[in-house]
Amino acid sequence: MSDDTWTGGYVVDVEYTHGFYPELAPLNLAMAATLAGRRAVDVDQAYTYLELGCGNGYSTALLAAANPHGQFWGNDFNPTHILNARATAQAAGLENVTFLEASFEDLLSTELPEFDIITLHGIWSWVSAENRHYIVELIRRRLKPGGLVYVSYNCLPGWSRVAPLRRLMKLGVTNAAAPAPARVEQALTYARAMSEAGAGFFAATPETGALLDRLAKENPTYLAHEYLNEQWSLFYQDEVADALSPAKLGYVAQARLMEGFDQFNFKPAQRALLTAPDAPAASEVVRDFLLDRRFRRDVYSRGAPAITPDEVSQWLCGRRFALARLRSLCPLKLKRPGGEFNLTPQVFNGVLDGLVAGPATVEQLCEMPDLKGNEARHIEQALGVLCALDYVQPALAAEGQTARKAVTDRFNAAGLRSAAAGKPVAALASPVTGTGIPLPGPEQAFLAAIVRGHSPEAVADAMTPESEDQRNALRKRAQTFAREGLSVLKALQVI
Repeated sequence: MSDDTWTGGYVVDVEYTHGFYPELAPLNLAMAATLAGRRAVDVDQAYTYLELGCGNGYSTALLAAANPHGQFWGNDFNPTHILNARATAQAAGLENVTFLEASFEDLLSTELPEFDIITLHGIWSWVSAENRHYIVELIRRRLKPGGLVYVSYNCLPGWSRVAPLRRLMKLGVTNAAAPAPARVEQALTYARAMSEAGAGFFAATPETGALLDRLAKENPTYLAHEYLNEQWSLFYQDEVADALSPAKLGYVAQARLMEGFDQFNFKPAQRALLTAPDAPAASEVVRDFLLDRRFRRDVYSRGAPAITPDEVSQWLCGRRFALARLRSLCPLKLKRPGGEFNLTPQVFNGVLDGLVAGPATVEQLCEMPDLKGNEARHIEQALGVLCALDYVQPALAAEGQTARKAVTDRFNAAGLRSAAAGKPVAALASPVTGTGIPLPGPEQAFLAAIVRGHSPEAVADAMTPESEDQRNALRKRAQTFAREGLSVLKALQVI
């Protein structure tokens, strides 16, 4: 086991996953704040951005590539992570990102600029109270007035019944010096043995057995960091808000836009509880109880002023929007916790069809034949819902897109070289939306072949599936990607 004098009980003997988390994208955070009625950072202009605990730095590097007009920083106390992060930046020739091997305490004495945006994903629940104090103090010192903070964490009440499983797994680690994958296997084996022995805990909490089955299929690296750290804390939303208040932060919204649409998330009787005159002030905690939520992705601001509905409309009308997936994968029938919904075909189909050719503004959409006669506010409302569904993404200003594409081309070329070598990346960068576009590993290999002028079907054959049926299915998948998937990537300027 690694030396606790510098790890603080955090798992460091296995690297954290090379993930991309779209909630961290500056434009996504700006839209979440705007829809919640708060003035957001202008992410079309120069700004500064810090990701705390950036891990291998893939999200930070991708965002730096897609937003070269911003200046990005990331820190992690694990030297292997920072080495990987710097290698990613170097391979893409990024000049606007700095990775620091530093603890949160170290950052307090490090010369840094003031930041417009500070993010921390997968940190708050997995570090000590002392480190949370350092984080809050750093935000207090370094976040600009009007700046945004993103923080994610394991929350209550959703974890309350299954949290003991994590403790049980920790008890099952009998060889603390074993490599992390071996410790994960020890933990899972012990928990399964308890379940099979008829432990009353599993009988009383059936969902725990189902969770254990799912964990057995997860990446051991993820499980080591999620479940085997010494620090692992659960919070109610108002507890996190109170902890952040010394940094003068106020809660704004959840980063995932769909969480802000109460009409989709709650049944009428539940919405009545939220809007009742005597409803508790801690309405987010009430929402978490209604949804039995386990994980939150929250946006806070430091004094960002409230804006009027007209100002929200102006923000939406001044922005382009882009289709983020195949048009055929945008159903208008939704199943949400609040019930089943059918979106109005005339408006929603018109917006989606209008974006097939490329990014467009509200004004441009209003002029399209299928949408003529619709009020701009109906188009704005539809775009908000479609962004919440991840069918559509807000886009950066057209001005500067050519310069952005020069950088994302280098970043994506490095990613595709990795994919061609059998190591797919988490996402590719879009200079249109300023964020990442996730693409499954096989599709990355197909794309790498197409870019090099090779046949994607040949790549499919080289993957040597176990059977002829699987090989044929993979060839069909390659053909579908070449026929349909490329159009989306081209519209987003990924290629």
